[in-house]
Amino acid sequence: MTLELITKSHGNIESGFFAAYTSLFRMGDYTFATQHLYELITHIAKNSPPITGTLFTFNADAFSEGYATYNTNLVKKIAELDVSVLEKFIESKQGKISPEQEKNVYQTWRKTPVTVTSDTVTIGKYIIAGGHFEFMAVYACNGGWFGWSREAPFYAKAAAEAIQGTENPLFKSRQKTSKSSDSQRNH
Repeated sequence: MTLELITKSHGNIESGFFAAYTSLFRMGDYTFATQHLYELITHIAKNSPPITGTLFTFNADAFSEGYATYNTNLVKKIAELDVSVLEKFIESKQGKISPEQEKNVYQTWRKTPVTVTSDTVTIGKYIIAGGHFEFMAVYACNGGWFGWSREAPFYAKAAAEAIQGTENPLFKSRQKTSKSSDSQRNH
């Protein structure tokens, strides 16, 4: 995992993407489709707390299985030694799961409750302080540490734009950054 997420309830947990594998997002014992994470981030950024809802989650094995399949297919593309084919393969998989994988994954999903206050986000058993959730959200919108190969998926862009324009107190550091940028432009 590429992100160690600090939670109030369970300390540090493994989280994030695994290198260029961005189809699923892992957070401790939960795995969810990356698109669903972006939809949650967008919803939180566009609304004021308190917010309640659900996130479809899967056990951590779903992430491992998806990553193994991705790696197998990636190695096949590398063996072809055609860089353009390899680039297209990586781009086609960014931030989304295949219909076959989606069908298998959704057979084992569960609804995990989400509760948002002005300073925490609770996803299932994990309570995350606002600043740490914000950090995770920005990390996800940027495509992890490695970023998107060319262009971010539309729902990642929508979530990033929602964060930039939010007045939700959960995203305090984004607001400070935006306000200081505005004041610098006005002087």
